[in-house]
Amino acid sequence: MKRFWMILVLIFVLGLVFSSTVQAEQEKTACVVDARKCPGFNKLMYGVVSWEKVWNGSEFTLQKVCVIKDDRPSVWSFEQSRVAVVSEVKPEKTSAAEEHKEVERAATKEEMAAEEELMEEITGLIIEETMTKIGYEFYENFFILWEAPEGIKDYNIFINEKASPLWGSWVQIKVDTAMVWSKVLKPRSEEIEKAAKEAVEVTKEFLFRYEEYKKELEGPDMEGSGI
Repeated sequence: MKRFWMILVLIFVLGLVFSSTVQAEQEKTACVVDARKCPGFNKLMYGVVSWEKVWNGSEFTLQKVCVIKDDRPSVWSFEQSRVAVVSEVKPEKTSAAEEHKEVERAATKEEMAAEEELMEEITGLIIEETMTKIGYEFYENFFILWEAPEGIKDYNIFINEKASPLWGSWVQIKVDTAMVWSKVLKPRSEEIEKAAKEAVEVTKEFLFRYEEYKKELEGPDMEGSGI
């Protein structure tokens, strides 16, 4: 009987140790994304550090990421955080207000200036603003198939989604503020891949035509004679 109680006490102690370890690990792996300069987000977001496969432009690689699970789930890479400041939240923080202050201190004037300069220089981004697995799968297919047209710059592509249990997922593509493609998708991989190919072609065609239009506006025929 004495041995039985000793085993129970041992199990209880191990449970406490395990619980404390898990809690400490959770605190250790909290993270924050300062996306106040990122179009479509413009706020601070709090999440959990994880390791996931991320597309680096040529292949999927295992990277350290901050996983955000709010009303607009998203994943932000620590390695490719060009348009947002991604950082871990130290375990000693006890409130969201303190975390916010820590981020404010970390984002120095020099860093903010560098971010603003990057935002002005970086174009050709594909910004994912989807809500469901269908939308994200479409984004992945589009991202893999997309090859930026040579000689065309000063644009960003936004892929967003409006979901409804009645008619499915309505995926839209905008080049800056111009809507260039939209379609309601069903959860079938073949249809999603086919739609992504179609969207890539339509988006490229739009960019080519828009570039020609800008050249026409800048051509000599549009210049005044001075009379």
